[in-house]
Amino acid sequence: MLAFLRTFAAVTLALWLFVTMPLLMLLIVATLGDEGPRPHSWLTIRLSESLLEYYGPPTFRTFFEDPPPCLMEITENLEKAAVDDRIEGVIFRLDMFSAGLGKLDEIRAGIRRVRAAGKPVYAHGTYLDNSGVYLGSECDSTFLYPKGRVFLTGPGVILEHLKGTLDKLSIRPQLHRIEDYKSATEQFTTERASKETLENVDWLVRDMSAAADSVLTANTGLTPENLSELRERAILGPEAAVDAGVVDELLWWDELTDRLRGPRDDLRSVSSADYADVDRKQVGVSGKPKIAVVHAQGFIGMGGEDRYDTVWGLTMGVDRVIADLEEVRERDDVKAILLRWDTPGGTIVGSEQIARAVTRAREEKPVVVSIADDATSGGYMMSHPANLIVCPGNGLVGSIGSITGKFNVRGLWEMLGLTFDDIPFGPNAFLYSPLHDFTESQWERIEEDHWAGYNRWIEEVARDRNLAFEEVDAAGRGRVWTGRQALERNLVDRIGGFDDAFELDPDRRVALEHFPRERSPIEILLSGDFGPAVFGEIVRSARSALGRRGPSPPTGLRWEPIRLE
Repeated sequence: MLAFLRTFAAVTLALWLFVTMPLLMLLIVATLGDEGPRPHSWLTIRLSESLLEYYGPPTFRTFFEDPPPCLMEITENLEKAAVDDRIEGVIFRLDMFSAGLGKLDEIRAGIRRVRAAGKPVYAHGTYLDNSGVYLGSECDSTFLYPKGRVFLTGPGVILEHLKGTLDKLSIRPQLHRIEDYKSATEQFTTERASKETLENVDWLVRDMSAAADSVLTANTGLTPENLSELRERAILGPEAAVDAGVVDELLWWDELTDRLRGPRDDLRSVSSADYADVDRKQVGVSGKPKIAVVHAQGFIGMGGEDRYDTVWGLTMGVDRVIADLEEVRERDDVKAILLRWDTPGGTIVGSEQIARAVTRAREEKPVVVSIADDATSGGYMMSHPANLIVCPGNGLVGSIGSITGKFNVRGLWEMLGLTFDDIPFGPNAFLYSPLHDFTESQWERIEEDHWAGYNRWIEEVARDRNLAFEEVDAAGRGRVWTGRQALERNLVDRIGGFDDAFELDPDRRVALEHFPRERSPIEILLSGDFGPAVFGEIVRSARSALGRRGPSPPTGLRWEPIRLE
């Protein structure tokens, strides 16, 4: 018996050490101080995947490596690098990555800040696409590795239609939209885009393309005719890219580092993740007034925490956003609130709840919305209660309109051999049943209720924006606008990025506190979120493999009655 107890104690101790030692090591690493970069260091920022506005929900790889840089990390690092005497310059390492023009324009503004401080900014790419060329054009020089390629394809839009698939599965969509420009329903109800959808796409792409081309021609010296010719060729080999003026020189990465290290033995560099640990106070860009920055990105769900959803992809946690807004609303040390949105919309329930929290926050202190790439549909519903809305010229805003209805999947189940007995005990027992079409009278009731909800939203926008009902309605009914177009229609107040959200004197510094707060691996483990983090990594990886990297329009099928804004 004694031997058994000894063995049991030894095994228990071994298991305890096996579990706790990694946690203790993570805790030690997380609490170790960082003295920051050495003098004459180069800030190195690598972009190789979809660029999020802020750090995404924790995933499994969070425990083993730094998350990829987000927009907020990059722009704050550039702000610090411009004044930090230890930073010699900045190098962007560009692989094939994706980002909207709104995000790219904010990074470009940060690059200009560093260059204005007299520090060089370089870009080095393996393969450069439209985003890489656009961003690289703002740098002092763009280098391409000697066997690389440049892909200048120009803009394009792919609209997804599932009607044929639903027909084969005997699934009947029962959807009502407000109105003709609310194109999301066409994924399920038509095999081709309507003229209104094509019209909306046309005015968006033309406006954004003209703005992007003006940047490229100004930064590279190319003429519009040169750009058209290069896009006809589409693929440029390394020498052709140099001859065209799209890149400046062909260099291997080690050749670039040898050139920049000077007399030192190696290139002193600091990664974006490590430099993000340098507090803004350390370099003198922070001050006493505190601004709370509440981030929200991805599909707007119906509650919960930030997560990667199997259907919707990156999904904002409505409960988390509301809790953060409530906290900063009540804190005396927070002088103003900046809402940083990047969302294509989602459920009306989640959107309305966040809009209510924004309204409550506005009663206590100034609230400003800063849009990254996108605050459309439900994203705009979350925005208009604020005191001020700032949107990049190449951002997307509007899509004031909604979709409601259901999908009848009875035919699918019957194909699989299921049969049903329908036994109603009321005239509308099967109103939202996924096994029945709406009756004519039910459809009339759906339309009536839907239009009533839309009109209430228009009234709320008109009230908050000090506009006439007719003005908002003329800009609504599903229409999407660039920031420039939205400014003309008074849907936003100012064109600009994060730094333009508050008009501050150059010497007046502010302290920024970001929400949700970053959590270390040890905090994630102790909170019990290890399981969701593993699941999130599976979902994120699967969606990336399928080409759905970032927030995407709602294409999933939901069986309960749901209204999308």
